[in-house]
Amino acid sequence: MQKLDSDLDRIRARVGAIDQMLASDVALKKAESDLQSRHTSKETVRRELQNLQDLVDARNIKIQQAESSLYGGKIQNPKELQDLQNEIAGHKRFTQQTEDQILEKMVALEQCEKDEQTAVEALELVKVNIEKTHANLISEKAGLIKEIDILQGERSAILPQVPSSLLSTYEQLRIKKGGTAVAVINEDSCSSCGSSLTASECQTARSGTTIFMCPFCGRILYGG
Repeated sequence: MQKLDSDLDRIRARVGAIDQMLASDVALKKAESDLQSRHTSKETVRRELQNLQDLVDARNIKIQQAESSLYGGKIQNPKELQDLQNEIAGHKRFTQQTEDQILEKMVALEQCEKDEQTAVEALELVKVNIEKTHANLISEKAGLIKEIDILQGERSAILPQVPSSLLSTYEQLRIKKGGTAVAVINEDSCSSCGSSLTASECQTARSGTTIFMCPFCGRILYGG
């Protein structure tokens, strides 16, 4: 009975662990979070690039307007013409500096796009691995459930053979002793607590005429 119950406890614990693994999505959430982070970074750079381009476009319009005034022939005042030339030069300097920034942002955006694609591929790999792992775990769980059914059938067959008083003692000890109510005598020692037993104690346990408890841990001793 104890061996059957120990096997059932072990298998049920494994089934519980499998259920936890099937419910866990830590790796998936991490991969999804990484992809979202990469996407956010890419979009941030894309917006910055667009803002810089908008600035350049606005300055180019101002340059065109200033050059139209400069070369249109309507302005004759030398100071005003000089001011226009200075304004155009300033716009062009700003445009050149901004275009340099645009080139840097374009390189950054390209890298962000590569990083995002890498994150996409990593997420797909995680999904594939999870699918394979889950398939294996589900298969293992199905096999374990079959084992549980078999062991429970064997336990049901043995149960009527156990006196009710002994069964009650056994069940109470199982609760108190972490699932192990019966210990085997191994080389004149209790297999559970390791305490040495006297020859008389071993003989009493092996006689099978009475229930003998380990004097140290209180479990039922089985002589074999």
